Amino acid sequence: MTALRSVTRVRVMPRGGRYELRLVLGRRRMRALAGGDDAIVASFSEDDDGQVAIEILAAGAAPPEAVDRAIEQAIGIAGLDDDPGDFPRLARAHPTLARLHRRYEGARLGRTATVFESFAASVIEQLVTFDEARAARNRMVQRYGARVPGSTLIAFPTAEAVAKIPAYDLRALGVGLRRATTLLQGAARGRRLEALRARAPDDAMAALQSLRGVGPWTANKVAIEALGHADGVLVGDAGAPFVVTMALTGLAGGDDEMLACLEPYRPHRARVLELFHLAFVFEHAVPGVPRRAPPTIDPHRRRPWEG
Repeated sequence: MTALRSVTRVRVMPRGGRYELRLVLGRRRMRALAGGDDAIVASFSEDDDGQVAIEILAAGAAPPEAVDRAIEQAIGIAGLDDDPGDFPRLARAHPTLARLHRRYEGARLGRTATVFESFAASVIEQLVTFDEARAARNRMVQRYGARVPGSTLIAFPTAEAVAKIPAYDLRALGVGLRRATTLLQGAARGRRLEALRARAPDDAMAALQSLRGVGPWTANKVAIEALGHADGVLVGDAGAPFVVTMALTGLAGGDDEMLACLEPYRPHRARVLELFHLAFVFEHAVPGVPRRAPPTIDPHRRRPWEG
């Protein structure tokens, strides 16, 4: 088995002032960008001078173009080129946002290594609970992702790999036929999905919604997660409208009320949602938002992955 070796190390100064790597990557400081014999891994650490060190490790030949692409992907994953701009000023206008921004000022909007990774995860999350979607996604990664030699890392399955999966096998992993059809449709267009990074976010979202089974929620989620679209909003989400309206107004509302609440924060509406997400992750609560019972899984739903 070929062991990973270091092929390059770069240091990058994050844009936009204060930056905290943990707020973007959490505890996962190594990310598999590719698996198999030509595996490539990015490792991240913070230097004392505020820069982030990115080390690229490889198992195969690692030609220069692959290394350059890995560095570009790593910069995006860590959100090092994301600049919050005037969001701090906008956040100070609301007491709840001001408080959260003081705590999580170092956050950035990172980008998935590929557009397909976000697309696949978003499609799997449609119409089911978060726990169901996470479990199905993990099963797909375990079965179809490429392992990194000499480590426990597994690279997210490529579009080419997913395109070869029969729909009934996806169903067996917990991805229903409707979602599997959309997932396979996107996998067959993996290169076109990646090309969306060269387009304006609104154009990219319109292109995404031309795919059967992709609506505003999925398009916005992919735009935020894969394209770094700072003004994306999760319309049609099961929880976002409630959280946003309660946190900003004290009154529960739907999509229309959420959009009205977020209007003053253009073009940084996704950053508002990210602050609420970070509050939930690190504090297990969003200020001003009462706890609600999580959605339950139908006990009678078939679970083919359990045998």
